[in-house]
Amino acid sequence: MIARGWLRLFLGIAGGAVVVAALGLVSIEPGEVGVVRRFGRVLDPVWQPGLHWRLPFGIDRLDRVRPAEVRSLEIGHKREAGLEGELGSGEVLSGDLNLLNIASTVQYRAARPAAYVVRAEQVEMILTRLFESAASRAIAHTAVDEALRGGRGAIAREVEQTLAAEVSRLRLGVEILSVGFSDMRPPIEVEADFAAAQSAESERDSRIALAHGQADAQLTRAKAESIAIGERASAQALGLVRQAQARADRFAVLERETRSSRVLAERRLYIEALRSILQRVKTRLLLPGDDALDMTILGTPG
Repeated sequence: MIARGWLRLFLGIAGGAVVVAALGLVSIEPGEVGVVRRFGRVLDPVWQPGLHWRLPFGIDRLDRVRPAEVRSLEIGHKREAGLEGELGSGEVLSGDLNLLNIASTVQYRAARPAAYVVRAEQVEMILTRLFESAASRAIAHTAVDEALRGGRGAIAREVEQTLAAEVSRLRLGVEILSVGFSDMRPPIEVEADFAAAQSAESERDSRIALAHGQADAQLTRAKAESIAIGERASAQALGLVRQAQARADRFAVLERETRSSRVLAERRLYIEALRSILQRVKTRLLLPGDDALDMTILGTPG
């Protein structure tokens, strides 16, 4: 009887141990890590994908985190009820004291899971407050026209840098991936006036751009004409140089012929001069049949 009692006790203890072991066995899936807090203290390092065992009965608390998962936080632009003149959520003042309604999307990820788990419940609230502060500072030194037209990208980059620095300082365990403004507009009461002003400015800019385009086209044509004139002048100068060189060469030939035979040189010059004159004369010469004329001076056989 005593042996059976001890056997049942042993089997009970063994069965309980198996149950406890089964209750503490957990699996971490690929793409996630496990952050374990034992009596509130975070265990280091975090658990990687695979099978792990934790202390059951609430001693170990396991939080699963996907570090690569992109999380989005939408920050609205609707005015909240409040005191007269009080700014609502998503409302900021520009540098020239105009009110703007903004809507933004902040994308982030849990880059440091252990730090993120500790503050997970407050992360988005803190991010919202940090964004509102950063956006207020960035827009506060930007004129409303610049913010509504071409300055949205620069404001978003400034807010992103400020937000990333604050998140790192507070050790929230997250990494800011991007900040984008999905909406930025004046209050509905004055939206039509702003739209009209922006339309006028766009028309002005279009006219300025058109004038610049026409000026550039005229400048291009003027440059092309200048280049063409320069090329023609260069060609004419080259022609004159070649003519002068030809005349110089001819003079040199005549000078050598004169030294060799002055009489032949003079006759050649005489014939060339006479040929040049007769080529410009439109008069026909009629000679009797028995007259002879030396036609060699005209460059034709006699």
